[in-house]
Amino acid sequence: MDSISEEYGVDQAATGSAQSEPVVSVRGLVKRYGSREAVAGIDLEVRRGEIFAFLGPNGAGKTTTVEILEGFRQRTEGQVSVLGHDPATAGGAWRDRVGAVLQESEPEPGLSVRECLAMYAGFYRAPRDIDETRPIRG
Repeated sequence: MDSISEEYGVDQAATGSAQSEPVVSVRGLVKRYGSREAVAGIDLEVRRGEIFAFLGPNGAGKTTTVEILEGFRQRTEGQVSVLGHDPATAGGAWRDRVGAVLQESEPEPGLSVRECLAMYAGFYRAPRDIDETRPIRG
């Protein structure tokens, strides 16, 4: 057990051992836009219980990589598995498990509140009815 696990009383079985299957596995991930390479051959694995972050300057490919992992953007090359499925072909039940949250959210110009709610609800397989949601939030 490492010192952090000992300090917080967490054993490897609870956090996922180094031998467990990865929940995210990426091999040779490439994304090109024409001749511009936005993601250049990323390899990574994230195991259950690990915390992982992408750090880098603007234009380094962080958002593009996350969008590929979420299934919102197609990759040019490479292999990707998230929760045991390829995000490019995973279905609605997989997307519900991933639980993606928008990086930014602003009302769309020219849309009413109801229209914005309907648009955002479209990101989910079984959203709450808009008429139920509005009284909750006021």
